[in-house]
Amino acid sequence: MVLQINDNTPVIIGVGQAQHDAPADLSGVISPVEITAEAVRRAIDDAGLSNIKIVDRLTSIRTFADSGPMFPSPFGSSKNMPKAVALKSGLSPKTLIYSAVGGDQPQTQVMETAKALYAGEAKIAVICGGEAIANMKAAMRAGVQLDWSDDLDKEGLIDDGPFPEGLILSAEELKHGLMQPLQFYAMAETARRLDLGLSVSDYQKRSGELLAPFSQKASENPFSISSAPLSAEDIATPTDRNKVLAEPYTKAMIAKDGVNQAAAIVMTTLGKAKSLGLDDSQCIFLKGFAKAKEGYVSEREDVSNSTALTLALEGAMCSAGVETSEIEHADLYSCFPIVVERAKDCLKEAPLKPLTLTGGLPFFGGAGNNYSLHAIAEMVSELRAEKKKSSEECFGLVFANGGFMTKHSVGVYSTHALDYDLRDRLVDFSEEMAQSSNPEIDSHYTGNAKLLSYALSYHNGQSPSAVVLAETSDRKRVLARYSGDIKKLSTLSKGERLDVQITAKGHEARLGV
Repeated sequence: MVLQINDNTPVIIGVGQAQHDAPADLSGVISPVEITAEAVRRAIDDAGLSNIKIVDRLTSIRTFADSGPMFPSPFGSSKNMPKAVALKSGLSPKTLIYSAVGGDQPQTQVMETAKALYAGEAKIAVICGGEAIANMKAAMRAGVQLDWSDDLDKEGLIDDGPFPEGLILSAEELKHGLMQPLQFYAMAETARRLDLGLSVSDYQKRSGELLAPFSQKASENPFSISSAPLSAEDIATPTDRNKVLAEPYTKAMIAKDGVNQAAAIVMTTLGKAKSLGLDDSQCIFLKGFAKAKEGYVSEREDVSNSTALTLALEGAMCSAGVETSEIEHADLYSCFPIVVERAKDCLKEAPLKPLTLTGGLPFFGGAGNNYSLHAIAEMVSELRAEKKKSSEECFGLVFANGGFMTKHSVGVYSTHALDYDLRDRLVDFSEEMAQSSNPEIDSHYTGNAKLLSYALSYHNGQSPSAVVLAETSDRKRVLARYSGDIKKLSTLSKGERLDVQITAKGHEARLGV
């Protein structure tokens, strides 16, 4: 039977990436707009578009500088990032979109673009993003003044702001000084360590073994910030150059934001690709998609895990109609080891080595919210190579994560076109997650409570500090700043049934005896 493929089926036809080291001469170094435009031009060239004016939709992934008051650029930024990139790329799309904050956004925007293409709201679309944080940091260190601002108007811009779905951390968490990703992930990782009954050093070794293949992959990637692979021991062992930033994380284990990196993809419909005379070998398809959002870290049933993560991964594979054993290529978001661990748990049957196509955020580079667009670009290249080798259908999976294992967006990609309506395969678990019940925080609790986890942070040579998360006898949650012996926290084991004595004054805690 001959399959009837809808001409409105969305397809990726072009990919482009760019990476630059910070130069010795910092006067007039490349800006986020310029490096993003470079990636866009490469993606358009890869797509073989001779008439670039036919691009009618451009989505830009939100930069770090525009992601909130914690990440301002000292050199200013564009007032209309999508328009600035379009102008620099020679494009004039009628629709300009600036994404929300989050590492989930590249994959989410592929889904949103696919829907727009299917509905006939766009004909050829570009999704792009880039950062020049390495240049920014180098210029700040050297005392060089740059001007990355502009006076562009916002005509035609669709911008819902950085947090259209609300904040990802609670007032109670903020009150206790929890605001950095490093702290929240350290709390999740420590809960996992205690569940496994491992010492801090043994857990670090486990993370080193998990991440060493990522480092090897990054060393082979021309768009990576890393050229030399690190061994598991290199990654896991604390040294003067590989300090513990938050227990159990050494510097080598976490995402690196000091990058000049950009990526872009070009999407259209199958019918348009045919009319442009594009070769089928360059066309890669989104087979299935799912997304889900988790609640606050301190209020999760299992602080070491994310129900939304599991829903998004399993939902994407189910929507694509594939089993984990059929996934041959994947890139799992790797800002911190536990994200890889939890995603790996869901993909235990998949024959994947390594679990990244780029090299991962700690070694390839964590290009702000845009990392997973690099993963998608690599996936397209990988599946194109598979398509040239065999007529058999091949599947790849990209898992994108935002917040603190909070927002998850997963796409399953294929070498073959879809014989069904893609809109039926786009799954959103937001309503299901919103109806779930979570433990309440008791902000006025005094008494004994069972320790669940803690976030122990080191601050540039200053004394370490910790915030503990505990559970009362009636299963309410308590957050408190730890005022006891820091070393005692690090030696806690699974078998020790220690209490945390909570005192309401100052919201402080100490280990009970």
